[in-house]
Order: sequence, then C-alpha cells, then structure tokens
Amino acid sequence: MLKKPDRPELLIVDDEKVIREMLEALLVREGYNVTTAENGAAGIDQIKKKFFNIAIVDIKLTDMSGMEVMKQIREAHRETVVLMVTAFATTETAIKALEAGVYDYIIKPFDINRIKMIIKRGLEEQRLSLENKELLSSLKIEKDKLESVLEIGKMMSSILDLRELIDFIVKKSTEVLKAEKGSLMLLDEDTGQLIIKGAIGLSDEIINKTKMKIGDKVAGFVIKYGEAMLVEDIESDERTKRESRPHYLGKSFISVPLVHKDKVHGVLNVTDKKDNGLAVFTEDDLNYLSIIINYAAVAIENARLYEEVRNLAITDALTSLFNNRYFQEQLVKEINRAKRYGRPLSLVMFDIDNFKSYNDRFGHLTGDSILRHISATIKSNAREVDIVCRYGGEEFVMILPETEAIGGMAIADKIREAVEASTQNEEYFKNIGKITISGGIAQFEKKFLKEDFIQKTDEAMYQAKKEGKNRICIWQR
Repeated sequence: MLKKPDRPELLIVDDEKVIREMLEALLVREGYNVTTAENGAAGIDQIKKKFFNIAIVDIKLTDMSGMEVMKQIREAHRETVVLMVTAFATTETAIKALEAGVYDYIIKPFDINRIKMIIKRGLEEQRLSLENKELLSSLKIEKDKLESVLEIGKMMSSILDLRELIDFIVKKSTEVLKAEKGSLMLLDEDTGQLIIKGAIGLSDEIINKTKMKIGDKVAGFVIKYGEAMLVEDIESDERTKRESRPHYLGKSFISVPLVHKDKVHGVLNVTDKKDNGLAVFTEDDLNYLSIIINYAAVAIENARLYEEVRNLAITDALTSLFNNRYFQEQLVKEINRAKRYGRPLSLVMFDIDNFKSYNDRFGHLTGDSILRHISATIKSNAREVDIVCRYGGEEFVMILPETEAIGGMAIADKIREAVEASTQNEEYFKNIGKITISGGIAQFEKKFLKEDFIQKTDEAMYQAKKEGKNRICIWQR
C-alpha cells in the first residue's frame, strides 16, 4: 500500500520552460520534491519510474494531448492527484478532465495562493484515501484470518484421532501466524512433565529429548500459572532474559496454555516468525493463537474420550489386549497391505498348556491371574509393530507385519521362553507351578483367505501340542 512520504513527490509536465521553472521554484520552496518534464512522452516516462503524489499537466502539449498524459498517469497510479493546467477553462474541457480522473484545474495566469491551496487539499484527500484503503485492506486481512481461524476450529471438531489432531493443531497454528516452528506439549500426569506430542520445524532429537517440569523455562512457567506469554525478544524480556538457543532463528515467540475445565493440560508454542525468523509476534498473533487453543482444548478432550470409548470396544476387559473383533479387522487390513505391496506377513497363535487343569485345581480367579500374567508377558516381549490380541479362552494371537515365518519363529520362541522363565521365578507361581505355552506360526500366501490363514496357524499350534507342548511349530504345506 502506498503511503504519503515526508516530502511529497510532484511532477510538472509542461512544454513551456518558463512555466515549468516558475512552478518548480514555487513548489520547492513549499517543501515538495519536484520533477519536471518538457513534453508528454517525458512525463509518461517519469510516471513509469516512480509514484508521484501530485501531477500538474498542461492540457496542450507539443507532442500529444495533455488528456492522454493524464489518462496514462491514472492507469499507472490511481492514487496520484492530477491537476490540469489550462489557459481557457470551458465546461466541455472540465467535463473531459473529470472523465480522465482530473482532481482540479489551474488557470493561466496562475493564482499562486490557489495553487498552494489545491495542492494541500489534494494531498490531504489523498492521505485520507490511502489510509482508508490501508484500513480496509488490513480489515480484510484480519477478517480473512479470523474466518480461517474459525474454520480451523470447526475442522478440529471432526478429527477424532488424537495424533492426527495434534499434528493438525500445530500445522494450522504455524500457518496462521506465519511461523517456521511450532510444538504442542502435553502434561504427563504420571511424571508431571511436559512432553512434545507434535511439532513442526524441530529435529527428532529435540522432540525426543525435550521434557520439561512444571515451572521450568517458558513452557513450564505457562503451564504452572496458566497464563499466555508473548515475548518480543527473549534476551531482553525481564521474564526470560536468556540467550536465544542456536536452533531458533528469531528471538520472538508465543506460548499459550491448553486449558480445559479450569485445568491446564499442555502448552502450544510458536517461534521464528517468517522473514528469516526476524519478524516479531504481535498481540493480534497472540489473540489468534488463543482462539485456536480454545478450540484445540475441547477437540483434544473429545479425541481422548473417543479413544477411551474406542479402546473399550476393541480391548479385552480381562487381559487389556486387543479383542477378537479387533484382531479380525486388523488381519484383513494387513492381508490387503501384504497383497498390495508384496510384503511378508506372519501370524502366531499361542495356547496355555494344561490351562483347564489350573482352573479346576486353583479356581477361576487364579485362572484369570494366569491369563493376565501371560498377556502382559506376551505384550512386553512383542515388537512395537506387532498386534497382540486375545483370541478367546486361553488362546492368543499376534499379527506380525513385514515378517517371514522364520523371523516370526524367533519372536514367538522368545515369548515362549519368557513365559516359562517368569512363572518359574515369581513368588506367586511357586504354589501353582511352572506354566508354559505352545505356539504355531504361518506365513501368508496369496491364495489364502483370512480363514485359511487362521486355520493354518491353528494347525501349526496343535502340531506343537502333539509334539509335547512348550514349543513353537511352523506350518508346512
């Protein structure tokens, strides 16, 4: 947006040298920067080079019509105030001048005071016009930004996956504030520490290592007192006064608390405003981020509740493993993925050896304790990518993505050994005796239906039972 300079720029286009020099001397004394042009072509050349606040153009020029010059000026810079110089001001001339966008006219011979008055009035109207345009432009930008923030809030409410929601919050917050870096830290209730759950512009090392106590550093301060913090310069602000860390380009940042039902659950941080991180965040930025975080607090709570309800629906109540329903759904997904990408997939099935005798001898409460212990042992010895489920009764299944049968054999045997060792060493099992498991493993083949895959794995497990139990067998054609 063009703004009025300290010394307004004036252009005089007149082919009479005496007129040009006289006007130039007059206007320079009034404090204006003056440029002159001896004909229309020279005037047009000047307006192409820069913006002029005022253009004084003679209606009759030697090389072209002054009207054409005025038209060219208005096309190049609509904000330029154009004054027409004429020796004979007729009604027809005035109409044509107005149609060309002329602000006013000056009649030869000149009335000096009238020229001064017209120029001052024209500059004032120009200033008001430019300020109004700038205000309208600013209001439109703010309106668009606010609408964007409100739209982000609506979109948040439709995201129920917590990880996806956190990534969305960080991404949109940095976009709205034009920031290079952002992070959302949530409070771990068990450790009392803030942990980064989503980030943009930060390295994996920083994300994994950063853990902050309540009251420690900026984010810890924000969560302790539940107050947002806008810092323009971390090195001079009395609340921080510390050297900016090397992985941050700028010294300005915003941290706002994530509050739900009067309890602070986390902190949203943004830093390094674009423009090489040298720009400073403003109160408006803080206000926008505060609106986003208010929506985020509700959305995160909804996602957590959804996750809890979903977990109840897919989790076995006794063992806390995934239930059979979830197993069937995930097995279909993994089979489809294995088919699509031609990747290996294996399935393991475990059965507790002689479980019925434990139930009959020690009762169902002890049987339940055994099931929980075996479940925990399987889960703790499985890989992060493995999907561990209770199949039913005393049977358990594991989906092993990206795994061939021979590799799955090693995983299953490790679990079998862990179960046997744990029941031998723990005090609780001294009266019960050693407990073992048998397992079977099969690798997926393209001709298999889901039911075939499960059946082959089940056959391998029963082969292990036949061979003496406490062992793992691989299905063979």
